[in-house]
Amino acid sequence: MPTHDELATYLLKILESQFDISSLYDFSGTKTPSTLTDSDAAGMADRAAAFTLREWDPYYYTKKSMAGSIGGSRSKPRPRLTVADLRRVDGMTKAEAAKKLKTSTATIGRLRAKQRDRPSFN
Repeated sequence: MPTHDELATYLLKILESQFDISSLYDFSGTKTPSTLTDSDAAGMADRAAAFTLREWDPYYYTKKSMAGSIGGSRSKPRPRLTVADLRRVDGMTKAEAAKKLKTSTATIGRLRAKQRDRPSFN
């Protein structure tokens, strides 16, 4: 793990490669988006180094990987709706049926259309 000064120096070098950094005394007064004063750049690098060292977790990727593998094994497909489920909500509007069966109104409409197209054996 680098020290604060090592990290701040490294980050300052990155800023120097991306921005025009000049001394406050040499500053012409016309500031462009790519111009920084040396004190601004040093302050940014210092704050970034402090934040990085404070928040750094060497096990971050391992934790995220484990959390992802657990989450993936827990997600299960929802059970499919059956004709018996549709009979329970017969006479309700699509919105009421969707709310009761915890699904969308489009799903209710599709299932009712499929049920209408099937021949009845009653």
